Amino acid sequence: MATKRKAVRRARAVARVQEKPLKAKTAGGELGEDGLQSDLKSVLDEISGAKQRRRLNQWTSVQCPYCGENFEVHVDVAEEDQVLQEDCQICCRPVELSVHVEDEDLQISISRV
Repeated sequence: MATKRKAVRRARAVARVQEKPLKAKTAGGELGEDGLQSDLKSVLDEISGAKQRRRLNQWTSVQCPYCGENFEVHVDVAEEDQVLQEDCQICCRPVELSVHVEDEDLQISISRV
C-alpha cells in the first residue's frame, strides 16, 4: 500500500513540474526558457567535446615483428605524427611504433629496434 502512495505522489510531482515553464535564476534575475536552452546547449557541447577528447586516447592491437604475436598498445592520437618505443608484451623485445593520424584514420607501422 505504501509503494502505491509513493507512486501516486511521484506522478503528481512529475505532473506539476511538467506544467511549469522552465526557468532558472541567475545573479541578474530570472532566465527564460530560451536562455536556459542555450545554457543547456553550451553544457552539452562541452560534454560532447570531452567525449571527443576521450576518443583521442585509444588502445590498438599490433603484431610483434619478433615473435609474431598480437599485443595491445596505448596510442594518443592527439598528435598527428609520433614515434613510440614499446616492449612487446609477449617476448619483451623493444619495438618502434610509427603512428600517423590523418583526419580520423589511424595508421601504425611497427618495426624492430
